[in-house]
Amino acid sequence: KTPVPSQFAPTKEENLPPYAAVLPLRAQDALTHSHPMPKVRGIISSPSGLESTSMVFSYGLDLFFVPVQSAKAYDVLSPGFNYVLLYLSVAVVVALWASTSYLASRKALQDRWK
Repeated sequence: KTPVPSQFAPTKEENLPPYAAVLPLRAQDALTHSHPMPKVRGIISSPSGLESTSMVFSYGLDLFFVPVQSAKAYDVLSPGFNYVLLYLSVAVVVALWASTSYLASRKALQDRWK
């Protein structure tokens, strides 16, 4: 293990990886890690309706399509999502907004008559 220079001593405990000129390709970073694609002529990618997903299509000797997501699809609701609570909280916010705007306008009118 190489010694750490004194100017980098405060960052010694951060467990940063050592500098590498070329980062190695991890197997999970490859879209076709279990399906080799020989003689690829082109790759087309396009966005989807979801922010965390892109569509990638490869063509050549064979065709390959895969939706690519980040580590988790953060913009997809789980099947157990509580829609009732969401709608109820939005309804409460709208009702509070309407009532406070009514009360504020009523108070402003009363202040004008004083």
